[in-house]
Amino acid sequence: MDDDAAVGVYVGRDHGRSRRMGNLLAIARKEDLVVLKELLETGKIRPVIDRTVALSDVPAAIRYMEEEHARGKVVVRVLPSEVTGERANGA
Repeated sequence: MDDDAAVGVYVGRDHGRSRRMGNLLAIARKEDLVVLKELLETGKIRPVIDRTVALSDVPAAIRYMEEEHARGKVVVRVLPSEVTGERANGA
């Protein structure tokens, strides 16, 4: 995967009838990130974070999003102690 790719999960509705969950892949271009940085620094836009959850609470966070309670982003906090294998060593 490209180093500039952003990956995420989204929960949405299919024309208001049913809920669905899927993956989101966006390619971030440097120029776009510079503009975004400037907008954030000047306060013209600001992130809306609904809540921050621990990695162990992801199932509950997904249910929360599926029930359409989230009014912003739900951020998953991953502690170094929760990372195993080679990734913990920076590989």
